[in-house]
Amino acid sequence: MRKNTRILKIITVSTIAAALLLGNVVLAAVPSGWSLARKASSEFDEMASYQGKSNVVKQSVSSADFNAAEDLARLKRGTYDNHQGYASSTPSSGDTWKVNTSLYISSDMLSGTTAADRRNTGVWAETNDGKWDYYSIISFMHQNPSNFYSDTGYQTGWYYWDDVAVDYKPITTNASALTVGWHTVDLQSVAMGIVDYYIDGVKVHTENYNTDRYSDGAEYQPITKFWLTKTIITSYNFGSDYSVYWQLPVVTSPSGTVPETPGLAEPEDPNTERPEPGKEPGAVPTDAATGVSITSDVIKSNGKTYGAHELKFTVNKKTVTDEDYTKYNTAETLQKIKTHFGSNSYTGINIVHVLDMSLYASGTNLTTFEDGLVVKVPYDTAKYGTDHLFVMYLGDNGEVEILPAKVTEPGYIEFTIYHLSEYVVAQGTTANTEANPNTGDLNLIIIFASTLAAVIIGIIIVRQVSKRKRM
Repeated sequence: MRKNTRILKIITVSTIAAALLLGNVVLAAVPSGWSLARKASSEFDEMASYQGKSNVVKQSVSSADFNAAEDLARLKRGTYDNHQGYASSTPSSGDTWKVNTSLYISSDMLSGTTAADRRNTGVWAETNDGKWDYYSIISFMHQNPSNFYSDTGYQTGWYYWDDVAVDYKPITTNASALTVGWHTVDLQSVAMGIVDYYIDGVKVHTENYNTDRYSDGAEYQPITKFWLTKTIITSYNFGSDYSVYWQLPVVTSPSGTVPETPGLAEPEDPNTERPEPGKEPGAVPTDAATGVSITSDVIKSNGKTYGAHELKFTVNKKTVTDEDYTKYNTAETLQKIKTHFGSNSYTGINIVHVLDMSLYASGTNLTTFEDGLVVKVPYDTAKYGTDHLFVMYLGDNGEVEILPAKVTEPGYIEFTIYHLSEYVVAQGTTANTEANPNTGDLNLIIIFASTLAAVIIGIIIVRQVSKRKRM
């Protein structure tokens, strides 16, 4: 028995030593300092070394984790529906920073044109200017870049994410040869809102977020802060199994190196709940120019859940014009207002705000919402009062639709919508009200005027009685 045990120990030690030399020993389930981003991949395991490099993470995607109903059936491209990966939240200490990593390109990433041969993996640098998140992305793809689920039109190479086109674009400038082996990837902020992209030490692209526009034409505000907040490694799950190998990124900033702290991760408590992708906490989306906000920090649109940190909310507060009254102050509108309030006393409307709202998630325009959006709008109750308040919009049939609105706290009103377009905050007017009335003050004025009239009439009567007595 002792001989067998000794032999077993010798075989085990030899096996481990050989495996270490080959770089195939998994040290931890998830590297220390990394947490779930988007969806979980089947593996995100730290390795002692791989193909001559240390501090390597092996990421694997599995067909078992592929959601055909969510991803394949909808044939979405340019979105994040099935990116799977993890993020390190080690921030930079200033506006200029650098993310350095390496990707091992294996032979299976360069050939084949079947569904099982598709590959897509990338490194993302997430930055924030205090209001919006920006994503600088370099990805390696072997697939049809225009249709993630097509078995024709395969392209192989490096791509970057273009916020303007809302799509991946091929890197063709100074692109290095696609060979089996390690390739360095760097994302470097060189000025406020400007990021240079490097592959194998050669600059291949520059992204300027000061001038970029989303597809809707909405221009970013001038950037005054550009700190790195997260480094993310993801791979796309096409419905087949494959693995990729990245060297754990290192972040450097003006004050020196901010390490990603590679090392052994403590065993994770199986009872610990991780936030679902898109449900990470974040600030409530607010348009800074108007103060209009969405009160929910989780949004559901087209079957996908978005966290507040992913969203860009913009509001165009328009000047009220005669054309707005022509469009909305119609006989049909008046009848709907009477029905809405259950009163036939309304004679017209007073338009307070005209709001054209848009909501984007990483450049994707979100227009419909399963659970609705509660919109919070600044509202001058001292000026407009709180009576006869409602919201309206033009429906698909061109007819005005009425929504309830209420004052929830001093200076704000709230209403619920299920799609985004132009919304009008308005009041119903009656024969006893004027445009832009302060209904509370109006009532006081009426009372005061009535009292004053009674006093004057009383004085006149007293004087007439006094005259008669003198006579």
